[in-house]
Amino acid sequence: MRIAVIGGVQSTDLLLVKLAEHGFDSVKIWGYEPGDTREVSSWVNLRGRAESLGFPFEGFQKVSECCKDLELFKPDVLFAVGLSQIIPREMFDIASWCNIGFHPTALPIGRGRAPIAWLAYEGVRGAATFFLLSEGVDNGPILVQEGFDIIEEDDAETVTLKALQAQKVALERLLPQLAERSTEPKIQDEGAATWYGRRAPQDGLINWNEDAKCVIRQIRAATHPHPGAFTYHQDETISIWKASVESKPIKGVVGRILEIDPSGEFLVQTGSGPLRIHEWTSQSTWSPKVGVLLGYSTDYELHRLRRRCSLLEQELDYLKCLFSEIKSNNFNK
Repeated sequence: MRIAVIGGVQSTDLLLVKLAEHGFDSVKIWGYEPGDTREVSSWVNLRGRAESLGFPFEGFQKVSECCKDLELFKPDVLFAVGLSQIIPREMFDIASWCNIGFHPTALPIGRGRAPIAWLAYEGVRGAATFFLLSEGVDNGPILVQEGFDIIEEDDAETVTLKALQAQKVALERLLPQLAERSTEPKIQDEGAATWYGRRAPQDGLINWNEDAKCVIRQIRAATHPHPGAFTYHQDETISIWKASVESKPIKGVVGRILEIDPSGEFLVQTGSGPLRIHEWTSQSTWSPKVGVLLGYSTDYELHRLRRRCSLLEQELDYLKCLFSEIKSNNFNK
C-alpha cells in the first residue's frame, strides 16, 4: 500500500513513527516548511524524521505545490495531518482509495481552527479523531475516535500531550484496519456540530480588568506551543506563560504588581482578585517591580500622546521660525 503524508507538526511526526512501526514502508512525506516557523504552533521539521525512517521527502510552503508530485507517486491513501491550509479540490481525486484527516476534538463538536487552544480555554473533553476528508470543514465520516479528558489545570501544552497520547491509541486501532482495507466510516451527526473560529497571536493580549479566572483561561489557551498571552509595561512586551489564582487576602489597583517573591514570581491585580504569575519572559531585561502598572490605561496613554504631540508641534514651529530667519539673513547678505 502506497501512503502519502502531508503536514508539518507534532501529530504528523507521530503518524510517521506509527506507520513505520506497523510495517508500512511505501510512504512518502510532503513536509510544510514555512518562512517563519514561529508562526506555526507545534511545527516539526520532518526532513530528519523522513531520513531516519527511510521515507522520501518533499518540502512545500503552499499545499497546492504538492499536486504534481502526488500524482506521480500514485498513493492509495493520502493523510493530511496537522495542516491548516485548505486542500485543493483536485487533490481529493489523487489517492486511489481514501483521503484521511485528523482533528483533536470529539467531532462533530469543535470543527474548525485552533482546536488545542479552544480545548484549553473551554476545558471540554477532546478526542483524537481520524476521518475521511471531504470538501467541508472537518465534516467527513469518522474512522476512529479516541477521547481524552481535560481538567481545570490543563493548558495548551498539557492538552497537546494528551492529544498526542490519544492519537497513539487511535492509530493502533486505525492502521491495522488500513492494512486490511477494513475501515467502517461513521457519518457525523450534523445536528450536533459546533465550530471553532480562528485565533491569532494578538488574541493573547491580557485585559487585567477581566475576572481572574477568565485571564487564567486566556493564559492557558495561549501558552506553549502557542505564542503566549502577553501584556505591556511602557514600551516592553511581557509574555505570561503560567499563572494561578492567588488566595492571599491582598488587593490593589487593577493591573498593578502587588508583590514579588524571592523566586521571581509576582502578584498582579485583576478585576476580581490577584493572580500569581509563575512563568514569564520579556523582550529585554525587564523585571517586575512592586507598583508597576501592566497594560495601558487608555485615557492616560491618550493624554500622554497628545501632550507629546503638542510638544513636538511647538518644537516644529520653533524650527520653522528659525529656518525662516536663517533663510532671510542669507538672502539679505
